[in-house]
Amino acid sequence: MKSLTLASLAFIGLAACSSTASNQTPCANDGECEQTQLCVDGLCRDDSVLVGDAGGDDVTLSDADQDGTEDVEPDTGDDDTSTDTDDDTTDTGADTGDTSDDTDVEPFVNACGGEAVLEAEPGAGCGECGGGVWLCDTEDSVICEDPGTNNACGGCAVIDGEPGTPCGDCEDGLWACDGETAVICEGGTAFNDCGACIDLDEEIGATCGECGVGAWACTEDGDASCEGDPGLNACGECGELDGELGGSCGECGGGELVCADDGLSLTCLDDGGVNECGGCGVLDGLPGTSCGACDYGTWTCDGETAVCEGEIGTNACGGCDIFAEDIGDACGECGDGAMTCDGDALICRGETELNVCGGCGDLGGLPGDACGACGTGALFCDDAGGLSCTGGDELNACGACGDLPREPGGVCGPCALDTYVCTDDGLDVICDGDTTNECGSCSELDGEAGDACECPGWGGGREGMLECATDGTLECLCDDTPECGNGFLEPGRRVR
Repeated sequence: MKSLTLASLAFIGLAACSSTASNQTPCANDGECEQTQLCVDGLCRDDSVLVGDAGGDDVTLSDADQDGTEDVEPDTGDDDTSTDTDDDTTDTGADTGDTSDDTDVEPFVNACGGEAVLEAEPGAGCGECGGGVWLCDTEDSVICEDPGTNNACGGCAVIDGEPGTPCGDCEDGLWACDGETAVICEGGTAFNDCGACIDLDEEIGATCGECGVGAWACTEDGDASCEGDPGLNACGECGELDGELGGSCGECGGGELVCADDGLSLTCLDDGGVNECGGCGVLDGLPGTSCGACDYGTWTCDGETAVCEGEIGTNACGGCDIFAEDIGDACGECGDGAMTCDGDALICRGETELNVCGGCGDLGGLPGDACGACGTGALFCDDAGGLSCTGGDELNACGACGDLPREPGGVCGPCALDTYVCTDDGLDVICDGDTTNECGSCSELDGEAGDACECPGWGGGREGMLECATDGTLECLCDDTPECGNGFLEPGRRVR
């Protein structure tokens, strides 16, 4: 075998490769090249360029070639000239000369027009992020034109935003580098549940309102509003009233609608009702009293009105004046006086003065006195000249004064099988029990402790007994030996 220097190899082999320079692709090892190529100096090259036949001898590149020296070694094959007994030893020099004479190759020219092997093929990708390109620097060298990293964080990946610019649904955060390949939004605020950048104090969908029947809902501007709660009625309670507080009422509309004690309904106050003739309005005279020019007539109902019938002479005072009353009839603003003759006239004597409210009768108290079921209201003069109570607290659901922590009648107990009831003083509610199943839990049992049951695993025919388990359910207790007859457990033995 003969070994040649790099210079000889360039002349013999690489020159022949000049016509295929365009096929020299970058590589890291032989596996990245085609089957007929080897990876040399980072480029795939045809192996025919590196190995040729000169006079039947193999031409290879040895370690000595790296030093630029020529090293001729004997071949261990049949063609080994150094061991040939027929004076083939002298042919070694001749064969070497013959190789150079017999090889007809063209000079090697690289892609940049020079003779050196290039570091990479011009036009191939290069650089830290693969965004650069190899370009010819000289005829025998290339240079990587690399634009550098792709993002502002010093990496090659495409990032979601430019560091330092606003981010988040509400644009109140800033993008910041998270390593070299990503960014994170620091301090950004997401939209609220209504799709806006407003802090909501309430949870959308939660109950709201004075009566707790409304729900928080989104407004058009992304805020929250309580919708669907009617609020307290005119009497300060939750519930719809039948009528309007202060409205007229009664058969003739002379009464006034006021709040009932429960605050859930209205009642008619001071309804005068119909007059003595069954109609509405003031009569011209009181039916049954005298009337006429001399007071001989009598007021009589004619339908819903009164008419004077049967006048029979002078009045009771000896005159002929027409009186609406007879002697002794009640009179005065409060009706506690009496009609008395004054000559031929009737006058009222003995009537009492009006009370402090401008009405008649004993008020039973004074304006400003405490009133109401709980004594928290105050008396005031009403339009009828009497006293009315205003501002008083109503009794709670337990019939006492004071707020309750919860309404009676609600469920309670460990299994929600008991009921909240009022305490004796009506100021609180307590749970009236702690009902559970007989095993101390809340689950529904399939039987009762002590009932017979079928033992599992015996295919029927074995009977056990139900007993409470530690988890509050029933389990079937059985004897695990066939000799036990009825199948019940002996003490301390259990089969489930």
